[in-house]
Amino acid sequence: MKKTLLLFLMIACFILTGFRDSSDPKIRVAILLDASSVKISATGRFKIFAPGKLEAVATGDESSIYMIQSGLFGLKMDGPEEYGNILEVKPLGDSFIRVNNRTYRGEIEVRKRNDTLLVINEVDLEEYLYGVMKHEISPAWPLEAVKAQAVAARSFALNKKLGNVGKPYDLCATITSQVYGGLSGEDPRSNEAIDETRGEILTYEERPIAAYYHATCGGETEDVENVWGGRLPYLKSVRCRYCKDSPHYEWEEKLSLLEISNALGHKGISEVESIEIYERSDTGRIVKLVVEDEFGKHIISGNQFRMALGPNLIRSTLFKIKEKRGRVEFKGKGWGHGVGMCQWGTKGMAERDFSYKEILKHYYSNAEIRKMDNR
Repeated sequence: MKKTLLLFLMIACFILTGFRDSSDPKIRVAILLDASSVKISATGRFKIFAPGKLEAVATGDESSIYMIQSGLFGLKMDGPEEYGNILEVKPLGDSFIRVNNRTYRGEIEVRKRNDTLLVINEVDLEEYLYGVMKHEISPAWPLEAVKAQAVAARSFALNKKLGNVGKPYDLCATITSQVYGGLSGEDPRSNEAIDETRGEILTYEERPIAAYYHATCGGETEDVENVWGGRLPYLKSVRCRYCKDSPHYEWEEKLSLLEISNALGHKGISEVESIEIYERSDTGRIVKLVVEDEFGKHIISGNQFRMALGPNLIRSTLFKIKEKRGRVEFKGKGWGHGVGMCQWGTKGMAERDFSYKEILKHYYSNAEIRKMDNR
């Protein structure tokens, strides 16, 4: 326990004060969680190392391909020999590593987990952001909006890093964290926004904040307490008059009770007979619903209901329902969980000449914008 706390404090100190050599924090991203095998290649020269061995167990260039699989006692690579539970792939010079034909900056680590493989990309923070931004916001939007996204994404990544001290990786490469596409996910304009905000993060009590964001709030963001529980002073509900141009500002969906029953089956709910709203937050979002089946009534949170039915169908919890002849009509506003920064709102604010710092201060109340080190 003491070692974990000490490591946490060391990382926090590094993030907020930095080293004199101005090196970036490293981010460890799980790019594959349960792979049966992994194809490793590169744009140039590279080496593969096994922990405990002084020399590389394999070398390669742009024409080399290695297949890594899980053996009985360790990792195998194009042969019967096993190398333990970890292999590290390091580029040489200006080379980039490819994993199953997708190219990444930084280094690659392959870990054996039972009979599957966990693949981690260890990369500098700023270079990690290069591979995130295009997937999270349009690079064609006003630069101040893209810069606001860069600071939020940087803060989110560092917050997750601090929260996962001692674990194999800091974030996933999917929507469960931030979508990350490696080198192929980069765009020159979003890279510009990252470079112009280099090292800038949002903090609360000198810690990088959990800078959640979503596509469209529908007029007002949500208090984090009403979505995932817990209270965070920088994730409070704020009014938003800037996202009305979003194509997701209003939406409609119709589903049958049978479709809803199938979606809620894993929640212990059988054939759904009716749905009623039980509790709304001050913003109008659904906090709890009552779903009735043949065995009785079940209370389910609005967020659980939305995720079970599909976040691309029930785009937010800010909706009304009307049930008629075995079908339920949903009419709602916004897309996403509603917590933190409204991305279409950032676009609207930037188009009205707000700076990225003004945008961030609007959505993340009580948070401070600061450099994470002395660069």
